[in-house]
Amino acid sequence: MEYADCDGSKCSPTPKRRGTCPYCHSEVLAKCGPRYIWHWAHVSKADCDQWWENETDWHREWKSYFPIECQEVIHDDPKTNEKHVADVKTLKGMVIEFQNSFITVEELRSRETFYGKMFWIVNGASFKDSFSIGDMMPSPKAEMMKNLRISASNSRPGYFAWLYSGNPDRGPRDLMEGDPKGDLHIQQAIEQKYDGHRLFHWKNPRATWYYAEKPVFFDFGETGLFRIVKYPMHSFFVVKQIAKEELILKNGGSPHADTTNQLTGAT
Repeated sequence: MEYADCDGSKCSPTPKRRGTCPYCHSEVLAKCGPRYIWHWAHVSKADCDQWWENETDWHREWKSYFPIECQEVIHDDPKTNEKHVADVKTLKGMVIEFQNSFITVEELRSRETFYGKMFWIVNGASFKDSFSIGDMMPSPKAEMMKNLRISASNSRPGYFAWLYSGNPDRGPRDLMEGDPKGDLHIQQAIEQKYDGHRLFHWKNPRATWYYAEKPVFFDFGETGLFRIVKYPMHSFFVVKQIAKEELILKNGGSPHADTTNQLTGAT
């Protein structure tokens, strides 16, 4: 936990400081050792938000792109009295969850249902080497896509394509030889319209993210993020790249992280 309640104000941990957990209202103590990221810890075992995960430098950096008042915001449902701490909740009510560790499909669905208006940013550092970006794919809105069929799998590289009008009985799950004109069909459709879709190959995937109903962006530590989306009318996924700065600015943040409050306790 990065912020606690100190005399009615939101405060960062500084040595020997004490505060109150804004979620469960238990006493918390600032942990400011040299080996671990500075944080607040409950003085005694508390029944706090089970959705919280141990924070990393990656979490802190992402949160620091947004105003302090938008970080660690309690989101509640007045109908059920359920509440959870959102990593970031923008001034427009958009919840942003930063996920580093494994999450089950059940928890993913619970969070998406609870927050409603939200999206995920996932730390891709641990699977970056097994995730490769592949060929460009036409925009699903390209006129030629009404007739073009593409068969691909995210578990293996490559694809094949054919015109439905020439092969009306074939489907994506059929076993068949690749159409030698498949590349030509793809290129023609890309020339008609391209909006950033690319194939990807993911070895040993974190398959939970295939079940997400809210937007999911993978962060591989670069200037661009990759949003994973289901390719319309087909059985595979693709990614679309977006500039990290663009996403931050669009959601009311600043691409220049402000980490001064983490060490000074400024509110």
